[in-house]
Amino acid sequence: MSRHFLSKKDSAEIHKGLDEVGIASGNSNVEVEENKSQKYYYLNGEPLAFLQDGSVIPALKTLGKYRPSRGSVVVDDGAVPRLLNGANLFAQGIVRMDPDTVPGNLVFIQNLQGIYFAVGIATRSAADTMQDKHGEAIRIIHYAGDKVYREFG
Repeated sequence: MSRHFLSKKDSAEIHKGLDEVGIASGNSNVEVEENKSQKYYYLNGEPLAFLQDGSVIPALKTLGKYRPSRGSVVVDDGAVPRLLNGANLFAQGIVRMDPDTVPGNLVFIQNLQGIYFAVGIATRSAADTMQDKHGEAIRIIHYAGDKVYREFG
């Protein structure tokens, strides 16, 4: 694995990707660590984000530090263990979600204590999800304990 600082232009692209999902991470230089299948980005030595299918996905530590301005989903305590095993999120487990969420949005999942522990992609709008509390609402793409989390944090 190699780790090095990105150019100012490439660093700006990572920050822009985070800004687009509601995370204002500043404009400092970003380090990248590359292994065979993944690129991990760091800011001041702390995990910042990684790339998945061409999209910038914030690290869970980033969510806790920068608190996204949109896309937050709060789940009940019963949903947490299932999500930490990689299950998708069903509407029944959702307590609150950003009302502007539409299918395809990146969402950030937190427990009742406000701790972010998963990232997903909405499969339904917030209005539909909160009105009809049945069925899958979010496809989980990253969670505390998955391979990315174990390698990156």
